[in-house]
Amino acid sequence: MTYPKLLDRPTAKAHLAALASSESNGSPSWHDAHGTERERIQALLDLVNSDSSEISSQRLAALRAFLEERVAVRERATLMSPRLEKEGAKYGVEGKQVPHRTVALSMAAETLPPLLNDHVHKVMHFSNAGVARTRKGRIPKTGELVSVVLEGAGGELAVSEYVSCDSHEAALNYALALVLAKNHGYGMNLCRCHAEGCGQFWLLPEKLTGKPSRNFCSRHEADKKRLSDAERKRRQRAQPITKRRR
Repeated sequence: MTYPKLLDRPTAKAHLAALASSESNGSPSWHDAHGTERERIQALLDLVNSDSSEISSQRLAALRAFLEERVAVRERATLMSPRLEKEGAKYGVEGKQVPHRTVALSMAAETLPPLLNDHVHKVMHFSNAGVARTRKGRIPKTGELVSVVLEGAGGELAVSEYVSCDSHEAALNYALALVLAKNHGYGMNLCRCHAEGCGQFWLLPEKLTGKPSRNFCSRHEADKKRLSDAERKRRQRAQPITKRRR
């Protein structure tokens, strides 16, 4: 098995220039959204997976390239770990530290902060979140059952926080930064399908019930299982049948 291919410096530079450019067709729903970090990332993955026309082809290619780079880092680490551990044991040192940086990710770490600082803000919202008091009754003439609000929300103060981005570009770069940031765990949970012609991205569930599939999306994992089952049955049919001796 070969190591996943990484971005070279000129290609990474071109992609970062695309992320730094401005576009006039940004969707306001992106930067006005009050979603969680995970929801922001999921929206980014949905955008990339669908080859959306909401953004330029250059920006789409750049986002996809850096997501692929992050997946490649994890895959290379998985392949390198056994060898590094073996070499470490040979010389009596810990060999579990696998390189997690690449040229492209180092360049992104230098380029993204200026694109995000002063463009992404945490906003606090205060609201009166008490449960409204209602009374149920029937209309005398018709007998219809109705619920009448006697008082609005009151009695409970709620404080909520959300991230606001001042542009579509900043929102996309923010979601990408969450995936690339070392002090967040999203990058380790990012997966990409290796089936020919697919390349779909997804995040592993926060709570796993079993061993996850990281290399094939749900559709291609099911296809692979069907092919495996069919091959196993074909081999069973091809085996000669021998009668037991009594």
